[in-house]
Amino acid sequence: MTRHWVLSVDALMADGEIHRFGIGSVKANAGPSLAQMLIGSEGIFGMITGATVRLIPKPTEFLTLLLPVANFQDLLELPGQLCANGFLPSAFEFFDPAVLAELRENGPEEARRLPGTALAILEFDDRGCTSEAFIAALTDALGPISEHLQIASESRQREQIWNIRRLTSAFLKEQHPKKVSEDIVVPRSRIHDFFEGLEKLKIPAVTYGHLGDGNLHVNLLAAGETEPMELDSQLMDLFKLAVGLGGTLSGEHGIGLAKRQAFLALSDPGQIELLRALKRAWDPVGIFNPGKVI
Repeated sequence: MTRHWVLSVDALMADGEIHRFGIGSVKANAGPSLAQMLIGSEGIFGMITGATVRLIPKPTEFLTLLLPVANFQDLLELPGQLCANGFLPSAFEFFDPAVLAELRENGPEEARRLPGTALAILEFDDRGCTSEAFIAALTDALGPISEHLQIASESRQREQIWNIRRLTSAFLKEQHPKKVSEDIVVPRSRIHDFFEGLEKLKIPAVTYGHLGDGNLHVNLLAAGETEPMELDSQLMDLFKLAVGLGGTLSGEHGIGLAKRQAFLALSDPGQIELLRALKRAWDPVGIFNPGKVI
């Protein structure tokens, strides 16, 4: 997440002045981090005008893998399985069977050739990740599921794999212009439970996204043909499922107006009141992004 790399922010506050929160150093512990409070606040406390970020060395190696599976459930166990074996991918994306079927039926030529019932893209950028020893150890950790593992042997193949992932959202939007997409999060240990719950709810949805951190893009393709009250009910059921498993309503795109009512309904009332108290303290006149989030 972006917040992990931000050391300080400059922000225009309610007094009309720009203040710096945090310092340009990797270590600081002089009280609570007000910079982190501003990050992800969606502009309700002040207007961020600048930031100082932490840099890391650019990776020199990439191991990009296409992992088709015959059984979708096997894929859902992989995040925990890899972590238990000491492997932390820099990227772990997935397509559920429904998304894969959509891509095969109507997608571009390269997407129509995608293998498997479901599919994952794994990428590592550890030093030595392209060595035979690393690949052998990874294959062992994956177990039988690695039978049809495909390794991108050159940068062109790597780019082709990522192009398919990048076009997925635009492709679904083109095929289903009125679809609704939500970016819920569930703990990696509960991903299997989430899909079981989604099936029980009988919400017509296709899902892809960031399996490695439990950030799932759940797409309701028939939203445009669904009665508004029924659609609202489906979305609330989806949010309740995620929150009930220890997750949250959004991993990337925030609350804004669209998720405000669900956020207020499903959050701890004590935390909501604390957020409102902070809003009053930071923005007593209520001029920053009024009516959003809380």
